[in-house]
Amino acid sequence: MIRIRISSLTPRAIHAARFATLLSIVLFAGITPPASAQTSGTWTTTGSLNTPRQGHTATLLANNQVLVVGGTAAGGILNSAELYNPVTGRWTVTGNMATSRIDHSATLLPNGRVLVAGGENAAGPLNSAELYDSATGHWTLTGHMTVARVLHGATLLQNGQVLVAAGDISVGSTGATAEIYDSSRGAWKATGSLRSFHSFVLTVLQNGQALAVDQSDSSLTPGELYEPSTGQWRLTADMYYSQSGVSTALLSNGSVLVYGNKFSCYAGEVYDPFADTWTRALGNCGNAISHGPLSLLGTGKVLLAGETITYSGKAFPTANCRLYDPAANSWSLTGSLREAMGHTTTRLFDGRVLAVGGSDAELYTP
Repeated sequence: MIRIRISSLTPRAIHAARFATLLSIVLFAGITPPASAQTSGTWTTTGSLNTPRQGHTATLLANNQVLVVGGTAAGGILNSAELYNPVTGRWTVTGNMATSRIDHSATLLPNGRVLVAGGENAAGPLNSAELYDSATGHWTLTGHMTVARVLHGATLLQNGQVLVAAGDISVGSTGATAEIYDSSRGAWKATGSLRSFHSFVLTVLQNGQALAVDQSDSSLTPGELYEPSTGQWRLTADMYYSQSGVSTALLSNGSVLVYGNKFSCYAGEVYDPFADTWTRALGNCGNAISHGPLSLLGTGKVLLAGETITYSGKAFPTANCRLYDPAANSWSLTGSLREAMGHTTTRLFDGRVLAVGGSDAELYTP
């Protein structure tokens, strides 16, 4: 297992520290056929990517294949994309984007296409957007955002439009603006701005509103709620913890689980949109995971797949994974990843979770 010592918690620094490991990872990677029945709570390797990458996006398509786009490899920032087939356990190369990009957003549209927006490359933050057509494997440009954004939030609203908010709008500068993509017209327009100037993760609630929680600040702050009918934001109650590097999951009961780093205590908390309250999850500090993606399982539990653990001012990759049980409001152990590498996680139609990072791809059986 390859371990990387990382001296900064910023996403760009984490990506940069991983560059040097990608070539060594791919030398040891091989194609492994998909496993048959596996033990619950365990990870198994599946086919390796054609191009190892970090800072990519992974999107589940309507045909149950997973589209992985962009990111960075040892040779630089990528414009390439590839598809994972869960039936064969293999990856195939698909069309290249017009622009290389990292830390962009990818959103599945109601028509089955995938909207990729923003990010950055060697030229800096991007305002361009592209559409992937899974029927042809081709990309087409689709307007430009009102500002260039990287590390922004993006989510599909119930009306079929895409809300994009905040992020870095120039190198080292964050913005609180937001905008809407209308897929029927292929056009972008500005909407109401947030009150805070940070990067946000967006989650659509069951009532159609979008919850924004800060993924970069360490000061105590409320979340913000976007109302599509008015195009305006309002503050939630104050969060229980101040966190950084958060990830979110919409729970079956309509609440939202938020997880991130709180100094040396790794904190989970739950937002109840009906009561506008935040409550802390039990057993946070024993998780040994500072940051990692969340995936809602068919069981109603949430999988936290380890990415980094932080102590003494340093961050290190971790393969640790945990399960959150909303009924008990607590965490429990589950199987560890086979590779400690920053992964995206995607729940497949059959309930398994695909983790992708570097050249490593693994499947979790709930």
